[in-house]
Amino acid sequence: MAYNDFNMDSHWLPFTPNRGFRKDPRIFTAADGMVFTTHDGRQVIDGISSLWCVGAGHNRKPINEAIKKQLDTLDYATAFRRPTTRPSRPPR
Repeated sequence: MAYNDFNMDSHWLPFTPNRGFRKDPRIFTAADGMVFTTHDGRQVIDGISSLWCVGAGHNRKPINEAIKKQLDTLDYATAFRRPTTRPSRPPR
């Protein structure tokens, strides 16, 4: 998606001054290590580690490989009832 085509009409971002962001959004198009890259090529340090994420950095190969391996095994399972990391048997 080109930057000019980015439509903020249906977006609401918590903890963001939305009116100002809609007028001049900072769109990140890539990340590597501790740096984001914006749509216009500027590099911005991820100084707050995306606020609620671990400060492991972006696009780290060992983490990417672990995610890919897990995705091939199990992509998602709800934690709604009896979360476990072991296969469970149906109740008897």
